[in-house]
Amino acid sequence: MKVLLVDDDEAIRQLVVITLENIFTDVDITECVNAKEAICILESDPYQELIICDYQMPGGNGTLLLNHVHENEIEIPFILHTSTWKEDIDFSFPFPESKPHYYFLEKGGDYLIIKQAISDVPAVSKSKYYKDFSDDYARIRIFYFWRFNKSLCDIYVRINEKKYVKIINKDDTYSPADIEKYANRNLEYLYIKKEDYEEFSTSIGNQPFLQYDESIETAEKVDRNIRLIQQMALSTGLSPTAVKMAEDTIEDIKGEIEGIKTIKNLLDLLEDQQNYLYDHATLMSYLCSFMCEKLGWNTRRSREKVVLAALFHDISLRDPELASVFYRTEERLDMFNETQKKLYYGHPQLSCELIHALEIDYPGLEKIILQHHERPDGSGFPRKIDSKSIGTLASLFIFIHEYVSLMFHFDFDPDKDELILEELENTYSYGHFAKVLEVFKKNFT
Repeated sequence: MKVLLVDDDEAIRQLVVITLENIFTDVDITECVNAKEAICILESDPYQELIICDYQMPGGNGTLLLNHVHENEIEIPFILHTSTWKEDIDFSFPFPESKPHYYFLEKGGDYLIIKQAISDVPAVSKSKYYKDFSDDYARIRIFYFWRFNKSLCDIYVRINEKKYVKIINKDDTYSPADIEKYANRNLEYLYIKKEDYEEFSTSIGNQPFLQYDESIETAEKVDRNIRLIQQMALSTGLSPTAVKMAEDTIEDIKGEIEGIKTIKNLLDLLEDQQNYLYDHATLMSYLCSFMCEKLGWNTRRSREKVVLAALFHDISLRDPELASVFYRTEERLDMFNETQKKLYYGHPQLSCELIHALEIDYPGLEKIILQHHERPDGSGFPRKIDSKSIGTLASLFIFIHEYVSLMFHFDFDPDKDELILEELENTYSYGHFAKVLEVFKKNFT
């Protein structure tokens, strides 16, 4: 079942995603944060079978997408999922009365209400992938368990349709090895009791059912973050050997700058974070190190340069939401104030100036950081230069930056690999980028 989910609220999207994964035996969910982006996705991939869309979103609200679907006679079931009263929305045609496959769903319901409302849509209940999961368990992607070490409810593994075995008790702490042994068996999900999920679903963004134990040491948190990044890296197609090589390069760099207190403090600050900034930077450092080797740019200095650029390219940004914006989601900037927008467009230059002030002895490092939001056609920022003016290492860095951003955007869904490759091919087929794209395709597709 292919579902297009449109909502700028990450917590709501997470709730709906988990709900959908407990309605369908096989579901392919494309997530986006506004109507303009959804229209682009729909035009490039028109074979969606269900649309669930919020109303109030920066960069294009839900009626923009609804009008596009209606005017172009796109016969896809459409659920408008919003906290806005229907009477307060200025529809351009009678909604939902004008089409039998249009539905209005008010936000604010818990897991069971949302599940029932979506299940009542005929296109859902008649789908060959629909299953009335009437048992007592909700499935949760194993991905969510890597970073934490304490569960606020019992966790189970599914043996068959009728049998579930408890593997973690409520309020118990668990180790990465406890999760790893199930991931190594290629399990995609672990399970919790429905009543437990319902308890947490109404505030999933603020009160997750997984937490850190307060007694856990900082070093252990860092180790868990690293394990999460390792799993992300492996999911892209990197081998364990390549991951280990990247980690060794990072450790070499840390050893070299150990005596420079200001730089070490910045690295420590990055590692202490448990958010997009850390995850994006570290995964980029793995992939850049690997691609340097495959491209034959395998001098120690080259690898260290792109790894340092990966770690520090967003050093002037502290807001992970702002840092996660990239060309595909630039409409999300409408949710930020003018000062934040100015910081976003100026952060390559600001990060470059900070690195210069730290006097890190890596010629060319500042140039990579300055250019990391440039694009081959000259539509990037801050200088709007094109592929003819972008150097070799910067080309690699820009390519990997976009690839990692797309992976996060699509929640590391392997079903989106072809779409991601298509976007990369459409953008990076000339200049120094062409060689990077060629080597990438040999190793990641």
